[in-house]
Amino acid sequence: MALEKRVIKAVAVSGDHTLTLSDVTGLYVGYTVHVAGVMANGTYNGTHVITAIDTDDLTITYHVGNHNHALADTPGRVNVPVTWADDEDVLGFLGVEPASAEDEAYLDVAVKAGNEWCYRRRYSSAYDDLVNAVPDEACRLAVVLYASALYRERGSVDSYQSFQDMSTVAPIGSMGQILKLLGCNRPVAV
Repeated sequence: MALEKRVIKAVAVSGDHTLTLSDVTGLYVGYTVHVAGVMANGTYNGTHVITAIDTDDLTITYHVGNHNHALADTPGRVNVPVTWADDEDVLGFLGVEPASAEDEAYLDVAVKAGNEWCYRRRYSSAYDDLVNAVPDEACRLAVVLYASALYRERGSVDSYQSFQDMSTVAPIGSMGQILKLLGCNRPVAV
């Protein structure tokens, strides 16, 4: 995940689950987070929406049911997925529907990987982007192109799958175009 935080402590009172994290940098109220590993049989784990953040105490809060319990020194994690493009964006580009449930599952993985990879590329180029708000349509298109390439390369080593009987040709891709759309490999405008 683009943002991953370590859970230090967890407490639940009347359904308000509060997690003390290693840090809360980059988290905002309204973000959807995935909590894992906090308690094997508890209600902490799962996908939740942040309802409150305390930057002084490094806590986030979300509401689930009406549970009351406390935990200390838990090894869990909070992850925030990048959501710059979705499956529908990629399907619109590809122009075909997945043929099976396995294709749909692979498309979902390709879209998540495309979102994560594009976010990380911009982050490593010193951009300070939000994970749940695409910076601009050029970045959305970069995610769509990259995720589409990943989806189309299924079952292949380094390029689009083909059953054409022909000599080996150097792979031709759109990585340069994707990096241009992301604004990477050039200085950040200040």
